[in-house]
Amino acid sequence: MRIISKILRDGYHSFENWRNYSNVRKEAHKLRKGVIDQKGYSFLDKNLLQRIKEYSHSTFGSSSYWPWLALYAELRDDFKEGWIPEDYYRFELISEINPEPMSSLSTIKSFDYRLFNELAVDPILTKISGSFFDDNLNIVDDQEALNLLRSFGKEMIVKIDGGPSGRGHIFIDSEDIKLSIFEDISDCVIQPVVGQHKCLNELYDQSVNTLRIGTFFSDSGTVEHKYTIVRFGKGGSRLDNIQSGGCFLILDINGNVISPAYNGKGIVVGDKHPDTGFEYEKLKVPSVRLAVEKCKESHLKFPNVKFIAWDIYIDENSSPGLIEWNAKSPGVWILEALEGPLFLNA
Repeated sequence: MRIISKILRDGYHSFENWRNYSNVRKEAHKLRKGVIDQKGYSFLDKNLLQRIKEYSHSTFGSSSYWPWLALYAELRDDFKEGWIPEDYYRFELISEINPEPMSSLSTIKSFDYRLFNELAVDPILTKISGSFFDDNLNIVDDQEALNLLRSFGKEMIVKIDGGPSGRGHIFIDSEDIKLSIFEDISDCVIQPVVGQHKCLNELYDQSVNTLRIGTFFSDSGTVEHKYTIVRFGKGGSRLDNIQSGGCFLILDINGNVISPAYNGKGIVVGDKHPDTGFEYEKLKVPSVRLAVEKCKESHLKFPNVKFIAWDIYIDENSSPGLIEWNAKSPGVWILEALEGPLFLNA
């Protein structure tokens, strides 16, 4: 019976693996069609497609990895050897370079300020294992916590440990705070809603428009800067991440825009913000170089994972600060297509 059970388990895992790859590759086909429809032509011809399949087989052991590489080529109007297809990244590479359980630490929002205290936003309170704590980890009783939060006088954000990026966060004014909000939340951090630099407010003032900075801990023991983009919301959204409908621009190290605006499918979306009318090419984000250096310094404090995507805000005084960091499975395929290859030395 144990042999039969093992056969069934192995068969189930094989089926799950096949289904995961199949679904992700269907996503690539759908995205590629959208790019072709938007451009009005396909960059790939029969010979280049064959070359991509041969490259997939020789590099990754199977020609089946070709759909994401074909999508990248459509976005870039080029083919780059060294590209990592999203399915290989998602199911093979990221778990190797960002192993568990270390990568999951980036989902524990209540721990950020202790790990990266020079960059993270100081909490008003944290709630850990059902109890409230101040920023020195002194326990605070429920009534004291309520009084502190109500007297804060500003808007706050509650970030729940283990929650997905940006989603599941609660924005609330201090005057509206009630302990009942936290009844079903065991672990979270409560932070002030931060302000942002004037130029980012002019771009779009309903969300905190963050820099997404990619850093990689190399085999030589140095931290490499891989890319910087600025993400921004639209349509009244409080969130800027592209999974929630936001868009992004690629920046150089001096904060200059060096690309058109893209949406979460890699589609170019115009030259000005649809709500504010702000012309993207006029944006110059301050302190990008400083933000990159601080991310590199912070990565050295946690070399347990090789690849980190940092979400950084620039405040009213041009100082960078940490919104969150992403090591569990930071989305990268659009940047791999537009800015990569990113992992030649992984």
